[in-house]
Amino acid sequence: MGLGFVAPFSQNNALWPQLAVTREELVSLVWKSLKGIPGANITFPSHVSIRPFSDVDISRWSAGKLLLARSNKIVSYYQDGTFQPTQPVTRAELMAVLPRAAEFNLSAGKQPI
Repeated sequence: MGLGFVAPFSQNNALWPQLAVTREELVSLVWKSLKGIPGANITFPSHVSIRPFSDVDISRWSAGKLLLARSNKIVSYYQDGTFQPTQPVTRAELMAVLPRAAEFNLSAGKQPI
């Protein structure tokens, strides 16, 4: 929490570490960590005009972050074209996303994370 990667729920200022992290929450955590790097200039679109994935509506809170993650090849979709944003992230998915996020960081001219 001190580094700003994880924030408590605003309703009651609590963390629930026993809950699984969803796929869209993982993407949000990745972007939050990358934005915390000095010199990082990452901005999310405030309005999304196209769906980032077939099952993610443009009005969803994570749509801009997912669109940016997809366009930078940090995340991908399932064979059926869905992202399943509310599904718990698996260890395998986590291990696939982290190196892609690090590669994005390096390609943007930043130091290794």
